[in-house]
Amino acid sequence: MATRSDEEPVEPLSSAPTSPLPAATPPNPSSTVPPPALTRTRKLPRPPRSARGLGALGPVLGGFVDSPERQREFEARLRDASEPPRLGRYDILGIIGRGSVTTVLRALDPEDGHEIAIRVIHSDIDGRHGRRMLREARAMAELSHPNLMQTLHVDTVARHIFLVMELVRGKNLRKWMGSTPRPTWADCVQVYIQAGEGLAAMHAAGLVHRDFKPSSAIVDKDGRVRVIDFRLVLVPDDSPLIAPDNDDPVDGTANPGAVLGTPAYMPLAQLRGRPADPYSDQFSFCVSLYESLYGHRPFEGETVAALMRSMGSEHVRPAPGRTRVPSELREVVLRGLALEPHKRWNSMPDLLASLREVLRNKANPPRWRAWWR
Repeated sequence: MATRSDEEPVEPLSSAPTSPLPAATPPNPSSTVPPPALTRTRKLPRPPRSARGLGALGPVLGGFVDSPERQREFEARLRDASEPPRLGRYDILGIIGRGSVTTVLRALDPEDGHEIAIRVIHSDIDGRHGRRMLREARAMAELSHPNLMQTLHVDTVARHIFLVMELVRGKNLRKWMGSTPRPTWADCVQVYIQAGEGLAAMHAAGLVHRDFKPSSAIVDKDGRVRVIDFRLVLVPDDSPLIAPDNDDPVDGTANPGAVLGTPAYMPLAQLRGRPADPYSDQFSFCVSLYESLYGHRPFEGETVAALMRSMGSEHVRPAPGRTRVPSELREVVLRGLALEPHKRWNSMPDLLASLREVLRNKANPPRWRAWWR
């Protein structure tokens, strides 16, 4: 994804449980996260010149996505180059990280001296989903929102799609939850409200994230949250892929040929191979928020099969005995985890409005109860 932390690249991490949160300090009403500016679309900038100037790098870039061995060859070319190889007008400086779907390069735009990130999608543009991915990448580039990572340009090289994106330093939400001092439940809700606004902007534009989890959003040094992981974005009417192997672990992205996404954060219908939609994003958001609040995910299961059984029974793990998370907040999150999509919140904006209401009520408790708080 198109980010770097101050210590190391921000990459998807394993979903190891975190410890429960400490007691929450009642939030200040003035600090409650306000709704961000309305989503806007923008005219795409003029594309940079063709990537044919890659020279010896071209064949490697076209093939390094096929295997880790090709990526090591690519890294060796970067180290041994007398000057940075170029992709279009951009100087390639290194590799930020590699996932199952994309590899992210660190690059420099010599026209303004800014570092940017270039995400190269592994799928061949001529493959089964290549044209769809190109269409959706261009749709993301037209979307501008303060809680979304900005896509600056979309192009192709060696039959692979690449996205030029802003490069932001910060921590993903999983690392943020491990900060010292530990964030309170109110801090957690305020941060997730920002991430939810990014998802809501995508839904308003007709896009679905499909793989939201704590490592899919980053918070920078100023406290601004951006949804960053767009590797699986799709339009809602796309045909579903096949279901995952029931023996797959729930913490990792499904194996090649399986349904794309991280099973631990996906609703049951999506695990069964049905199309993703805004309701599935809402479910994934609530799984992530629940995990941040309580230190564990809502449904038990170390394999996909076990997780699906737990979801099907609608058995949600109880809250820790000494939790400070308000019961009103738990009710809001549990509604977003409902098995049937129509029982969840009508939309992400409705869910976010309810989260804000909890913050307001806890910041301004009824006067007759205030004497003992």
